Amino acid sequence: MEAEAIALDRFVLRGERHFGSETDISNLDQHVRQTLHYGKRIEGRKGYAETNPELVRTVKRFTHGNRKQRLSLRAISKQLTDMGYVNGKGEPFSAAQVKRLLAA
Repeated sequence: MEAEAIALDRFVLRGERHFGSETDISNLDQHVRQTLHYGKRIEGRKGYAETNPELVRTVKRFTHGNRKQRLSLRAISKQLTDMGYVNGKGEPFSAAQVKRLLAA
Protein backbone atom coordinates (compact mmCIF):
# COMPACT_ATOMS: atom_id res chain seq x y z
CA MET A 1 0.00 0.00 0.00
CA GLU A 2 2.88 2.34 0.77
CA ALA A 3 4.37 1.80 -2.70
CA GLU A 4 1.00 2.72 -4.23
CA ALA A 5 0.93 5.92 -2.19
CA ILE A 6 4.43 6.84 -3.37
CA ALA A 7 3.45 6.13 -6.97
CA LEU A 8 0.33 8.24 -6.50
CA ASP A 9 2.37 11.15 -5.11
CA ARG A 10 4.77 10.98 -8.06
CA PHE A 11 1.86 10.85 -10.49
CA VAL A 12 0.20 13.86 -8.86
CA LEU A 13 3.45 15.83 -8.84
CA ARG A 14 3.94 15.15 -12.54
CA GLY A 15 0.35 16.19 -13.11
CA GLU A 16 0.88 19.43 -11.19
CA ARG A 17 3.65 20.41 -13.57
CA HIS A 18 1.46 19.45 -16.50
CA PHE A 19 -1.91 20.89 -15.44
CA GLY A 20 -0.91 23.65 -13.06
CA SER A 21 -4.16 24.43 -11.26
CA GLU A 22 -4.98 22.98 -7.86
CA THR A 23 -8.53 22.01 -8.86
CA ASP A 24 -7.19 19.98 -11.77
CA ILE A 25 -4.76 18.28 -9.41
CA SER A 26 -7.46 17.42 -6.87
CA ASN A 27 -9.63 15.94 -9.64
CA LEU A 28 -6.65 13.98 -10.95
CA ASP A 29 -5.79 12.82 -7.43
CA GLN A 30 -9.35 11.65 -6.84
CA HIS A 31 -9.43 9.78 -10.16
CA VAL A 32 -6.12 8.01 -9.44
CA ARG A 33 -7.23 7.07 -5.92
CA GLN A 34 -10.46 5.58 -7.31
CA THR A 35 -8.49 3.59 -9.85
CA LEU A 36 -6.13 2.26 -7.17
CA HIS A 37 -9.04 1.48 -4.84
CA TYR A 38 -11.27 -0.33 -7.31
CA GLY A 39 -8.47 -1.87 -9.37
CA LYS A 40 -10.29 -1.37 -12.64
CA ARG A 41 -10.82 1.20 -15.32
CA ILE A 42 -13.01 4.18 -14.57
CA GLU A 43 -13.16 5.43 -18.16
CA GLY A 44 -11.90 4.41 -21.57
CA ARG A 45 -12.14 1.48 -23.92
CA LYS A 46 -13.17 -1.85 -22.49
CA GLY A 47 -10.44 -4.46 -22.42
CA TYR A 48 -10.53 -8.02 -23.68
CA ALA A 49 -11.21 -9.23 -20.13
CA GLU A 50 -14.62 -7.57 -20.38
CA THR A 51 -15.39 -7.93 -24.07
CA ASN A 52 -13.95 -11.40 -24.74
CA PRO A 53 -13.22 -13.28 -21.50
CA GLU A 54 -12.99 -16.60 -23.36
CA LEU A 55 -9.95 -15.27 -25.25
CA VAL A 56 -8.25 -14.27 -21.99
CA ARG A 57 -8.94 -17.72 -20.47
CA THR A 58 -7.54 -19.39 -23.59
CA VAL A 59 -4.34 -17.33 -23.49
CA LYS A 60 -3.81 -18.03 -19.80
CA ARG A 61 -4.31 -21.75 -20.40
CA PHE A 62 -1.27 -21.77 -22.71
CA THR A 63 1.02 -20.56 -19.91
CA HIS A 64 0.18 -23.28 -17.39
CA GLY A 65 2.37 -26.30 -16.92
CA ASN A 66 6.07 -27.03 -16.79
CA ARG A 67 8.36 -24.06 -17.43
CA LYS A 68 10.23 -25.94 -20.15
CA GLN A 69 6.99 -26.73 -21.97
CA ARG A 70 5.51 -23.22 -21.87
CA LEU A 71 5.02 -21.41 -25.15
CA SER A 72 6.62 -18.09 -26.04
CA LEU A 73 4.41 -15.06 -26.60
CA ARG A 74 4.80 -15.39 -30.37
CA ALA A 75 3.97 -19.10 -30.24
CA ILE A 76 0.85 -18.30 -28.24
CA SER A 77 -0.07 -15.73 -30.90
CA LYS A 78 0.33 -18.39 -33.60
CA GLN A 79 -1.85 -20.82 -31.64
CA LEU A 80 -4.53 -18.15 -31.21
CA THR A 81 -4.48 -17.42 -34.95
CA ASP A 82 -4.85 -21.12 -35.69
CA MET A 83 -7.86 -21.20 -33.35
CA GLY A 84 -9.41 -18.24 -35.18
CA TYR A 85 -8.65 -15.47 -32.67
CA VAL A 86 -7.34 -12.32 -34.37
CA ASN A 87 -7.13 -8.66 -33.36
CA GLY A 88 -9.51 -5.91 -34.48
CA LYS A 89 -7.70 -5.51 -37.80
CA GLY A 90 -7.98 -9.21 -38.57
CA GLU A 91 -4.26 -9.76 -38.01
CA PRO A 92 -2.55 -12.13 -35.54
CA PHE A 93 -1.98 -10.75 -32.05
CA SER A 94 1.46 -9.24 -31.49
CA ALA A 95 3.67 -10.43 -28.64
CA ALA A 96 2.90 -7.22 -26.72
CA GLN A 97 -0.84 -7.82 -27.07
CA VAL A 98 -0.45 -11.38 -25.80
CA LYS A 99 1.52 -10.07 -22.82
CA ARG A 100 -1.31 -7.62 -22.00
CA LEU A 101 -3.86 -10.43 -22.34
CA LEU A 102 -1.87 -12.45 -19.80
CA ALA A 103 -1.90 -9.49 -17.42
CA ALA A 104 -5.68 -9.04 -17.74
